[in-house]
Amino acid sequence: NFDLGLAATKIYDFSWSSFCDWYIEMAKQGLNSDDSEAKKATQEVLYYVLSGILTLLHPYMPFITEEVYGYLPGHDGMLITGKWPTIREEYNFAAEAAQMEGVMDVIRAIRNLRAEMNVQPAKRTRVMFVANEGWGDVLTQSDMYFRRLAGASETVVISADQLGSEKTVSAVTEAATVYIPLGDLVDFDKELARLAKEQENLTKEIARAEGKLN
Repeated sequence: NFDLGLAATKIYDFSWSSFCDWYIEMAKQGLNSDDSEAKKATQEVLYYVLSGILTLLHPYMPFITEEVYGYLPGHDGMLITGKWPTIREEYNFAAEAAQMEGVMDVIRAIRNLRAEMNVQPAKRTRVMFVANEGWGDVLTQSDMYFRRLAGASETVVISADQLGSEKTVSAVTEAATVYIPLGDLVDFDKELARLAKEQENLTKEIARAEGKLN
């Protein structure tokens, strides 16, 4: 419908949020793999998607995209005379895409829990999943992503009755309920001291405000 602003937004969101923010980070696992086939497949997907992004962006940013395209190994001709990308149904992996969205939601949930507890980025934590139906194997196979992108030291899929009495923080996602042992996130003595200090400051602030009101 020649809604060029909407088209630009869609291309931008995919390029920045899906490709750069998620896929390039996840691809590092394959690129650093000792498995030559996995490495080659990762490189080919990166090349295919990047060249497609440059083609889609070309009408908006012709000089920049043409310059970058010229650096791609094995590039053919110029973008300005190249073919527009076509939809290839054999590349539509709907089930796998849905699974990866679930894994990404779990990573976001773990990151949010860590942020709420003010956990240092370098600190690694154990992560336990009580998986929803059909998600157990997907979560197990995604262990490397949780380690790389969510600061997990180890991950394990358990049943609800295996949780035990250990204190945990949790988050609910479509794929699983995520549990992180509280002891992995905070030093209890330091956290108690921090909360005591915060309580003291708030008490003083309440007294100050009440004094002003009076």
